[in-house]
Amino acid sequence: MNQIMKALGASYLRCRVGFEVYGIEDVAVQEVLPYQKPTPIMGVPLFHKGVLHWRNCIVPVIDLRQKLGHDLALCSSVPSIVVLEVCGGLVGVLVDGVVISDQVLLIPEQIQFASELNACVDDRVLGVGLPEDGQPLMLLNIGWVVAGGFSRH
Repeated sequence: MNQIMKALGASYLRCRVGFEVYGIEDVAVQEVLPYQKPTPIMGVPLFHKGVLHWRNCIVPVIDLRQKLGHDLALCSSVPSIVVLEVCGGLVGVLVDGVVISDQVLLIPEQIQFASELNACVDDRVLGVGLPEDGQPLMLLNIGWVVAGGFSRH
């Protein structure tokens, strides 16, 4: 199934990264954890913050702010790590904030896909969701965003 078809009628978890709000498809979300300092690993890109031990698995953690090119000076006082299953592996993404109950169901009419936008949008973004509350959110192609940072379980 292609990414556009996966986005149709899907439920998304809202995550705040800097001043932006992103949507991560719920089916990828395994758990939202309060921030804990990952164990660092030498020789990895700066956006790789290290690894966590989670449910008998070693899970790499990436900083979504760094991966998406946001200003690092805008650190949140209440960060979270969202554990995701992507492409058969686990990865944790560090975000500035998540509200567990803040999930939004988007139907096709509420999604403007990247191919329809009149802007140059790269493969990290599936499109823009326009939920009923009026707060748009960027729908992440989370598999593309975290490519290369997986743990097989």
